[in-house]
Order: sequence, then structure tokens, then C-alpha cells
Amino acid sequence: MAQAFRIISQSDHPASYPPPPETEAAHVVQAVGPCIDLPAGFGFFDILSPRTVAARLGEAIAASQADGRPVVLYLNSHGGGMEGIEALAQYIAGSPVPVHCYVAGGALSAGYYIAAACASITLAHELVQVGSVGAYVHLVNDRPAYRRAGVVVEDIYADQSTRKNLPYREALEGDYARLRHEVLNPLVDSFVGFVAARRPEARAEEFGDGRVFAGPDAVAAGLADGVEAWEAYVGGMAPVEATPQAPDRDDAPAAAGELQDGRIPDLPAPQAVEATPLDVLAVLLGYEGMETDDGGVYLSEDEVGRLAGSVRMLQVEADRYRGELMRLAASSEAAMARLESVRSDREHLHEGLQLVKDSHEAERQGLIARIETLTARVAALEAAPAEESAGDGMPPSGSGPGAWRDTFRRMGW
Repeated sequence: MAQAFRIISQSDHPASYPPPPETEAAHVVQAVGPCIDLPAGFGFFDILSPRTVAARLGEAIAASQADGRPVVLYLNSHGGGMEGIEALAQYIAGSPVPVHCYVAGGALSAGYYIAAACASITLAHELVQVGSVGAYVHLVNDRPAYRRAGVVVEDIYADQSTRKNLPYREALEGDYARLRHEVLNPLVDSFVGFVAARRPEARAEEFGDGRVFAGPDAVAAGLADGVEAWEAYVGGMAPVEATPQAPDRDDAPAAAGELQDGRIPDLPAPQAVEATPLDVLAVLLGYEGMETDDGGVYLSEDEVGRLAGSVRMLQVEADRYRGELMRLAASSEAAMARLESVRSDREHLHEGLQLVKDSHEAERQGLIARIETLTARVAALEAAPAEESAGDGMPPSGSGPGAWRDTFRRMGW
């Protein structure tokens, strides 16, 4: 399974950095930007990719062995991903030619991991910062947002995989202890140990907690060797003693840019102006496994197998993302159906309320008509009570006893 989280150390936000000043006094290799592990050939971005830096350092080291000019790593990085950083640091530390580090803007966290591997560290000015030796995990738990949206995300593990991604799974539940003890702490222990071994003047109790040092404070703490402007720095560098080339044996390791079969591809550099598509392909593949002749660029059998494996992995990832999209689409359709059902129920309720309202209005109008009729009758009775009483055979109100006797006689009493 792919890594569930990414270990980063300081910053992974790209920025724009000025190139190192041109000089004939040394072989300068630029390493600027956030540390992000990218395939070889992406050096045109302001990104410090360990693969790209290693490839350029290999060329500079080979050239230094031939002409004696020193190798300078022009560094400016506030850190980033730790993938490939330890391997690059070990590559620099094991170089047959000393690699000197000139920190132009900063060397923090993963950036200082690289700087500590160099033979010397010089700061461009007193505001340059180094250190931040440590690591942390940037964990984003987006599952509550998915649940609120009606999307259920489940990770199904094999019965045997009881501890697979366990630190990550526990961190999602709010328990970070295992993530610290099993992932972060061993990484920082290795980081601190490497710096302490490469910089014996530095004390781990001072830099091991992740603090940052600037300029003279960094020199006093043993994390840098001095502060010096670029022109004076490269002007005072001593030449490197030329190293004889290794004998041409079948079991000898390939030189920088050389293929396993001993052939060196005659390809333009990544910044060539008129590079053909085949040239670009060769550069992006880092020359590894490439063969060239007048007819074009070819892949070795091992390289074809490696690329085929990469394609299969990409296909698996594509299938996984396709499944996620299908689940999201199904959830979206279900949500739309629920919304349509709610809309229909609301319309039916509105119609029922309208019928009740119409019925009440008709009943109200009938009551108003009856009230008006009764009101008219009351008014008529109040206007002529005597006449209505006479018509009924009853004596008018206020009549004397004689009138009542006549009335009783007419009624047969």
C-alpha cells in the first residue's frame, strides 16, 4: 500500500530563487527550493529533488577529479519532504572529492541534513539561518467532512495485516503516541546522530530540539564554519588534487552519466535549446538504462521492465481512483434521489395545506353570511316589535288587563 502520510520537516511551499553567480573558480551545483523527491530531469523547477542534485553532483565530482577545481553545493532550502534526503546526504558524505556547502538563503530541517553531509558549511551573510533539526507529520483527517457530505470512506485490511499503517490509523482516531514513537522519534534520532557525527563541534543538546541558529550564532554552535560573501569565498578556495580515473574493468562502477555497458550517451543537457523529444525523454529518465546511436534512443531490457512495473503501479492507482469516483458518483446519485423525494413531499404537503386553507375559507364565508342574516332579523324585530306581536295573536307590550282578556277569549281560553 502506498505511504499513508508524508513526513515533512519544515516547508513544502515552492518559491523563486536567484541562480548562483557564475564563476570559473569552482564547479557549482545549485540546490534550491523545497525538498521534494521528483524523477531526474525536473531541475528546471525551483525544487530540491535529491535525484536531480545527486546527478549534478556526480557530474561535478567527475569534472573536479579531472581539473582539480573544488565542488560547491549552492544551497537554499527551508526543508520539505524527507524522501531521498538521507540517501543524498550519504552520497555527499562518501564523495571522493570534498563537497563544500555555501548556504545562500537558509538550510533548515531537511535542507540542513544535506548541508551537514558536506565538508564545510559557509553562510552568505549574518541573517542566514540553519538548523531546525527535527521532523513532524502533517496529518489531514478529512473523514468528518466526507461523512457530512454523505460519503463513507473505509480502509479494508487483510486479516494478517493487523499492524499495517497502525500509527496512521491510530492518529486518525486521535491517538498520536505510536506515530511519535515508531515513526517520528527514530527519524529524528537518526537525523541528530548524523549531524553530531558530521559536526563534532556541535552539541546535540543545543541543536537536537529543533531550534534555528543564524549567522555568528550558528558558527558558535558548531553548525557552520563561517560567514563570508560569495566573491571572497570562491576566490579563497584551494584547488582539489586531481584523482586518477578508475581502470576500465567490467566490474568497475559506472562513472557519472555512464551506462552499465560502458557507453556514454551523447545527449544534450536539460537546458539545451534545440532538444528533440528523444533527448527530452532521455533526460527525464536520467540517462539510466538508455542506449543511443544515429537512429535514436533505445531502452535496455531492464529499463523496459522497470518502466512496465511503473506503468502497472500507475494502472493500479488509476483503478483505485476510478473506484473512488464511481463510489462518489453513486453517493451523489443517491443524494440527488433523496433531494428529489424531499422536494416531492414538500409539494404534496403544500397542496394539502392549500386544500385545508380553501375549506376553512369557505366555512368562514358561510358563517359570515349566517351572521349577516341573523343581524338583519334582529334589526327588523327591534324596528317593529308591536306589529309582529299582534300578528302572532299576542297583545302588544304595555297593554292593560282588558287587552289580555280579549286575547284569551279569541284563543278559546
